[in-house]
Amino acid sequence: MLSKSRIPSFIFLIFVGVGLLPLFYFVTVEIGIARAASGESLTIEASTEFFDRYVDNVAFGVKEKLSFDINYGFINAGYATMEVKSLIDYENRPCFQIITTANSNNFFSSFYKVEDSAESIIDAIGIFSWRFQKKLREGKYRAERKYEFDQRKNLAFYKDDTIKVPPFVQDVLSLMYYIRTQELIVGKSFYVDNFTDGKQYSLEVKV
Repeated sequence: MLSKSRIPSFIFLIFVGVGLLPLFYFVTVEIGIARAASGESLTIEASTEFFDRYVDNVAFGVKEKLSFDINYGFINAGYATMEVKSLIDYENRPCFQIITTANSNNFFSSFYKVEDSAESIIDAIGIFSWRFQKKLREGKYRAERKYEFDQRKNLAFYKDDTIKVPPFVQDVLSLMYYIRTQELIVGKSFYVDNFTDGKQYSLEVKV
């Protein structure tokens, strides 16, 4: 269970622990979707450079923004956003830049201010992670995490460690966007390799 002192972090924990569907029981979702503007678009084509995976993505695109109300019981505690900010070139690949934020409202900020943010760089062809970083500002608590992936060599770099990871490994944000591209059949599960804060594991997604 989430402790009262770490409630604003639940957005990240829900994605990992219980999947997508329960999230919408606890937050109000307003979805605004727009395709990439011509000035910031890159051509996305299947590539055989070093991967053999092409994920057909009709689920999301540049400028999609999800807005959430964060509630604690019947009390509104703040708000959060998840946005496909832009399409960039990273590691000579077209990639989505995903930005998320979570902030307490004025009332909660008076005694427990929250300003959390996270960024994921997701390959636009194979829908896997290249880089993840987050900054947590919750009351007096401060934390920053950053890890990068060498998907060519199946390695993750976290702090001073180099960790072997499976091909196409996901971070906590890219995981959710990858799930959205998959065929979801109620009652069936599938597994996705995930790397979070130095630990790699196969996450079961229950539909």
